Amino acid sequence: MPMNAALKIVSFNPVALAAVLACTACGGDDSPPSEDTGGTSGGGGTGGTDTGGGGSGAVALCEHYPSPDERITDFSGYTGAEWGTSETLTGGSFDYTQPDSTTTITLAGGDGDYDGWAHVTATIQPNEYAGFGFWFGPCVDASAYPGVTFVLDGTNGPTEVLIQVQSSRNYPYDRDANKGECSGTWSDGCASNEAELVLDEDTVLPLPFDVAFADLSGGQPIDWSVEGVDATELLGVQWQFNCGDEVCDVDMYLDDLNFILP
Repeated sequence: MPMNAALKIVSFNPVALAAVLACTACGGDDSPPSEDTGGTSGGGGTGGTDTGGGGSGAVALCEHYPSPDERITDFSGYTGAEWGTSETLTGGSFDYTQPDSTTTITLAGGDGDYDGWAHVTATIQPNEYAGFGFWFGPCVDASAYPGVTFVLDGTNGPTEVLIQVQSSRNYPYDRDANKGECSGTWSDGCASNEAELVLDEDTVLPLPFDVAFADLSGGQPIDWSVEGVDATELLGVQWQFNCGDEVCDVDMYLDDLNFILP
């Protein structure tokens, strides 16, 4: 499918944020509309870090686990829920939508071109969104690497496509999952740093994307574009599809999710 890939920085717009509906179930979390788009800035999934104890306002502490190497997952051994090996990072996957939309993430099997890729499908109603992502079992120190890389193929709907990187201090404290250090919520005070992947008609997918942590912005309370990147506390990576004025059908494939080598 002809598309062109580029990065577009998404800046925070509090007026637009207040103007759109909040998410009620994004990867198990209440998430706010994303800046300028009507989507979420958060989302979750599960996976633990060291607990900060009980009581209101308690936070989970990130153990800053150094990634064994640049590999996150190539989806070999992926069950549709869990990924990773004894030699790499481990974790799981999640997806989320607004109430009238649907999304699924599975392992693409068979002998076709996408055997062993993660396969994401979604039907997104006008002005709604859907997303998916991969949480890390530990809270990961990826400061040895400048960003993340991955391969995409398929069609995005058309939709606006965001990549969002979860970090501990921007993730609302989740007692059940023992993770997160943000004292607010996805609807108030907590947001992942993000950038837009611009897809248009000039280049043919599949295409590798390299996304530098330094190109992500809009996080709350820690905006990497303002306070500097802190890749020592990563909890996961997610992608989001924001639909416009017509129904959007997403059918995309993802492979070779890794950190970028320095």
